[in-house]
Amino acid sequence: MKFNKRKGTVLRMYKTKGPDLLLPIYNILQGELNRILSTPTYVEALSKIEFKYKNEKGEEQSKLNGMLWKEIHEIIGDSLKGKVPDAWYIRILYHNIISLLKSRQEQIKIYEILKSNQYKIDNTLRDKLSQEKLYPTNSYLETLANAKDMSVLPKRKTFILDFSVSDKQMFRVGKNSNIYEIKIHSKKEVKDYNLETGWISFEMYLPTYIRESFTGKTAKPQFYWDHNKEEFVCAIPCEIKKLPNEYENVMGVDLGKIKVYSASVLREDGSISDEYIPTEELQNLVDKLKRMNQHIKSVYEKMKRSSKYGNFTERQIRRKLDYKCSRNKRTKLQFAIARLVAVEVINIAIKEQCKEIHLENLSWVKSSGGKWNFTEVQDCIEEVAELFSIEVVKVSAYNSSKTNPVTLEVGKISNRDVTFKDGQKINRDQLAGLNLALREPKKVKQRKIKTLNVRNSVVIQRQSRRFNNYLMKKSIMPEIKSNRKIHKEFLRVTAASSKPDLIKKEDKKIVMFSHDKAKSNFAIMSVYKSSNFKLEYYFTNNLQFKHIYSNLLQ
Repeated sequence: MKFNKRKGTVLRMYKTKGPDLLLPIYNILQGELNRILSTPTYVEALSKIEFKYKNEKGEEQSKLNGMLWKEIHEIIGDSLKGKVPDAWYIRILYHNIISLLKSRQEQIKIYEILKSNQYKIDNTLRDKLSQEKLYPTNSYLETLANAKDMSVLPKRKTFILDFSVSDKQMFRVGKNSNIYEIKIHSKKEVKDYNLETGWISFEMYLPTYIRESFTGKTAKPQFYWDHNKEEFVCAIPCEIKKLPNEYENVMGVDLGKIKVYSASVLREDGSISDEYIPTEELQNLVDKLKRMNQHIKSVYEKMKRSSKYGNFTERQIRRKLDYKCSRNKRTKLQFAIARLVAVEVINIAIKEQCKEIHLENLSWVKSSGGKWNFTEVQDCIEEVAELFSIEVVKVSAYNSSKTNPVTLEVGKISNRDVTFKDGQKINRDQLAGLNLALREPKKVKQRKIKTLNVRNSVVIQRQSRRFNNYLMKKSIMPEIKSNRKIHKEFLRVTAASSKPDLIKKEDKKIVMFSHDKAKSNFAIMSVYKSSNFKLEYYFTNNLQFKHIYSNLLQ
């Protein structure tokens, strides 16, 4: 049955390693998708498929999946007949093709509207696009405007083995709600090869700490090959309940390259908080990223100089490998920094009881942004804020780092400070965070404050992630032991609290970074309540978190 997302809930993906026994079928389907996309006759015929039709009364209606599957089948034929154990695998392939075609039709609409606007990206274009319910990014529009050509279907695309498009005859839930049974052999193969069964059982234990507000409901999983990590991934959508709040304050967060963030809170009573700055852990990661960027630049320049002279030595081969590996490491480090920024910002918002977080609208940043992954940082903040019912608002960043919030005077920049006519000097980052908190979206003028003072810089007191995990495990197993460093931190927290029970997981809000958003609808698959189980043994590795339970009801 269809999964209807309840009000006040969101979906998040839990990713782990997929079963190797499913890989042969996945590779067949991936190869078939690439073959179809690389064949011009197929692409031309598929591009002519319409997603709407007129009924007998002349009313326009959307075509059902069955109608679209039939049209695609007539074009590509029965090339997979006998190669996959069930016809539903072919329908999942059709589902991937339909998603690509719908995406292309949307891109064509965007291009035609852009062309009619003479490739100008302005408010007129945005109004025309919003009338069609299209909201592309500025960078995508700039790419189309520069190319001045319509997009085409890609010749290669990662295949998504999405079991939300499936039936009980090829995917089902086992007797225990955390076991998936997947059909990988046809009846003929079972008989010919004398197999016991044509199904595999894939057992999955979800971590108890996926989310404090995890409802226990999951949807049918997806499987795909991650080309960056060279892994076969299983992604399970989990339903998370939003935590309500009655907060009233507003926080402005200025994102930067030198100081990764600077946050200021404008309280309901008109008072202003100190400037919140990154923790030492986060700043160390930022410094590491700077060193990595220098190393990548140095290796690239050496590699470029050597290539001019036609040198293809072993050292040059090592440089190429070093350059590739360093770029991959940089990508992972940037994502780690973005996640940690999100965690710290939301911790500040909860501590200061903020109903809104104001971020800069940086859609104009392109070539001037360089390697700054501001979009990823903002996405991470939005994703975590959503779980705590905190709204993220994008406001104008125009002169935010040099405008006086009392007089609205634009000062002169001197290094990291701004000087105004009355001689007052204020740190640019402090000023930016405060001005963002005062601004509203789509408004030219911002609110004013009565006085502007130099504020102290403070660091949010955030418990280590290792200690948070230790608290969660200790709430289940009080007898668990820890190393000396963690135990000292535990004793400090216990001593600081007059009620030791407050450190238990159920009594404490612990902000952890969420998993990827699940943007589409999924079929409801199981109800898995971790409260019915007791944790007996715990271990982790790079690919998954796995828990072994015993049922308390037995």
